[in-house]
Amino acid sequence: NNFYIAPGLFYSTKGVKFEETTLGITGKYNVNVGYIEVPVNALYRMPLGNAGALMFSAGPYLGYALHGKTKAEITGLGSSEDDIVFGGDPDEMNPLDIGFNAGVGYETPFGIYVRAQYGHGLTNLANSDDATVNNQNLQFSLGYNLWTYNR
Repeated sequence: NNFYIAPGLFYSTKGVKFEETTLGITGKYNVNVGYIEVPVNALYRMPLGNAGALMFSAGPYLGYALHGKTKAEITGLGSSEDDIVFGGDPDEMNPLDIGFNAGVGYETPFGIYVRAQYGHGLTNLANSDDATVNNQNLQFSLGYNLWTYNR
């Protein structure tokens, strides 16, 4: 009764900000990518009587990049903004992101829930043997459970 399969369809943005200095020149970089994601999590709901329920979830996800941008600001040289090109060539980004989610949450007796979830991408997003790039993210959710099961 307390075990569920919870598929979903999400739009999410993932990215990174970093700064590096080489030979006295500092660059600030910002990368943002928009994904459509399909997670399929197994969810266990542990009832706490009149206090609601704890929720634990884990499962795989499949994501596909729809668009992305990089921004760079280099000291003394100015700034640039470029669209990310997706594909299989070494100078392009792999659009496919396959990974694993794990999360924990709390649901009130009247259906409102809060949840935290960690996602770890297993796919190398760089099409190069010289670099390994994958997504890692922390997600927070606030929602309302529409299903009418025994609480």
